[in-house]
Amino acid sequence: ADPPLKQVVAKGFEAGSRAIFGWFEVDLSYHNHTNHDDIIFQSTGRNTGLFANVDETKREGMDLQLRGSFDRLNLGLNYNFLKATFEDELRVMSPNHPFANANGEVQVSKGNYLPSIPKHQLKAFSQFEVTKKLTLNPGMNYTSKQFLRGDESNQLSKLDSYFLFDVTAIYKLTNSVTWYLQIDNLFDNDHENFGVVG
Repeated sequence: ADPPLKQVVAKGFEAGSRAIFGWFEVDLSYHNHTNHDDIIFQSTGRNTGLFANVDETKREGMDLQLRGSFDRLNLGLNYNFLKATFEDELRVMSPNHPFANANGEVQVSKGNYLPSIPKHQLKAFSQFEVTKKLTLNPGMNYTSKQFLRGDESNQLSKLDSYFLFDVTAIYKLTNSVTWYLQIDNLFDNDHENFGVVG
């Protein structure tokens, strides 16, 4: 059973700006939030665990969006930078961690990164009008490395970063009928997008 949990209180701010240069538009924002009594999952075994409060965690980041239209082509790029960290010293249960102490705990230091949260994410999207009826929408997603859940002490290797490509073809048969073909993971690559110490 979970221990008694306190309510999470988040305090922070966000600021941003937008600029338009003819056919080109830029959005830029910065955010900084601190969660007090944040709730994290702690492992007690390979497939078991519980939720518990920690004093403070912080999420600081930047979002950048670029958009543009030129003739029959629309392009866009979204970039997200997120620094998610513990803001106090604590011990977290992770009995399968190779550096756990005799009580099955790892020592977390202020500034250690929260697991399962990538620091960088990038999404590119486009729309090309081949004909009046046919449109192609190729896209790309990038996710950077991230720590395993259960490695709140940041002592083990991270999951590798990866790219995913997709494309959608849309054909307007009539004003009321549209056909589409969507292909996710266009190059059929295998990636690890989650990991746990177990």
